[in-house]
Amino acid sequence: MKEKYKSYLYWAGTLALAGVLLVLALRGVDWKQTLVALAGSRIDLLLFACLILNISYFARGLRWRVLLSADQPIAPLVVYGATMVGYLGNDFLPARAGEIMRTVLLAHRTGLSRIFILGTILTERIIDTVAVLALGSGAILALPVLNEFMPSGLSNAIRLTSLVVILMVSVLLLTGQAQSLFRRVLARWPLSDELSHRIVDAFENFERGLQSFRHPGRALNLVALTLAIWLLDSTAGVVVARSLGLSVTIIEALFFMTALALSSALPSTPGYVGIYQFVAVTLLPVFGLSPSDALAYLIAFQATAYVVVIIWGLWGMWRLSAPAPVEAQPDEVV
Repeated sequence: MKEKYKSYLYWAGTLALAGVLLVLALRGVDWKQTLVALAGSRIDLLLFACLILNISYFARGLRWRVLLSADQPIAPLVVYGATMVGYLGNDFLPARAGEIMRTVLLAHRTGLSRIFILGTILTERIIDTVAVLALGSGAILALPVLNEFMPSGLSNAIRLTSLVVILMVSVLLLTGQAQSLFRRVLARWPLSDELSHRIVDAFENFERGLQSFRHPGRALNLVALTLAIWLLDSTAGVVVARSLGLSVTIIEALFFMTALALSSALPSTPGYVGIYQFVAVTLLPVFGLSPSDALAYLIAFQATAYVVVIIWGLWGMWRLSAPAPVEAQPDEVV
């Protein structure tokens, strides 16, 4: 009963936050201007943005495959299907259910440990967090208008925090101290030998998902693919803006993408309703867009991404749920 109460409280708070941010985001919007901008969008450029985002999602699948290869090589299309199932679930279901969906389906298809798969997903999230902090801080330096918009103390604090987080995470991933630290903490708890053994065994499976970064070849692939992913996402953002007749540079698009990524860490409804709209109408006017155009830009970008996610997410569910035998695995590439 207590857990049920906590769940109700969590969702009440989430809906209240989304509602407040949505009201704040929409209060200065001229809906007629937003609808005119959307109606005049160029379909050919939106389709081109779909293609770019599709390549970006495939690159995300390849990056995840690098992490999974710490256990066994997996066919790229299998990992891509699971990746898109994850995004489908995250976009349309609450509580980031997509992570559980892709874990279960990939484990069913390949026989990998679910805990190991979750470990690779956590590593993915850590990599993206470091990338967001690093690229976001770089964008602040590259865009003078942001330094004018934000107090100097705040921008310096963001850069310092980003540097500390990047260094801490890098040390943890590269030195392999996670397991020894976990064992020392666990030893202080009054647990039975059997329970301790089960916990350690589960953590070792989980920690294997973090080990790919300690392999030089895999680490280089992870860094290269991460940079490619964010460059592709930013390019798609520029193309979507062009389709609406708006001017957004690739650095501005990159900063906007990193801001959306950071905001997605907040408790949110499916589709990040309220949070994304607030970020768009708060940040994009700094680059010269009106709140109405900023909202149109966000709607067009999300719609473009949803087209890709829905098509390939449903394909991934069909492919991974089929009772077909596991495909022959290719040679490992590191």
